[in-house]
Amino acid sequence: MRIAVALNGVAKHVAGVSGAGYLNAHLNLANRPKEDQVKRVLRVVGYDTNRPTETVFLDWPEIPLAAGDTLQLQVLDEGPADSPASRRTSTELPTNLFSDPGLAKELLALCEDFQERLFQLMKKSETVEPADEHERFKRAIGNVVAEVGESFLRPVYRRHPDLVPDALRGERL
Repeated sequence: MRIAVALNGVAKHVAGVSGAGYLNAHLNLANRPKEDQVKRVLRVVGYDTNRPTETVFLDWPEIPLAAGDTLQLQVLDEGPADSPASRRTSTELPTNLFSDPGLAKELLALCEDFQERLFQLMKKSETVEPADEHERFKRAIGNVVAEVGESFLRPVYRRHPDLVPDALRGERL
């Protein structure tokens, strides 16, 4: 999959991920008077998930924009692409946790227990709480579970590929 980017009719770059992964174009417009910042940029990022236990993060150069600019994004099939400006692998991330496999396994078990207990409480909430209260609690649990994944599970999986569950192999870590 590829995205061709042109600004005011001038080709800028072709971003691409071959095989499994994600490719995203982000148009960011920000006016932050308190920070004395106005920002207008297009970012294209990719996630190569071809390896079962490692994600490759790809960033193409940001394109600064001005009022009146015309941006064109063209979705293309597989083919050649320009090299990204930066490339990082999930195993290199500074947020990865625990060099000791024993501690990593202990944290995974703790997270699993915590999530199971939350889901038990959610089932109980369904029978005790009014429907709107239960829905709010379900959303809160969803937020907590997502944060546990981002802050604990993925950092352990990136550091210890042998602990990645089969269901997550080939997914973004």
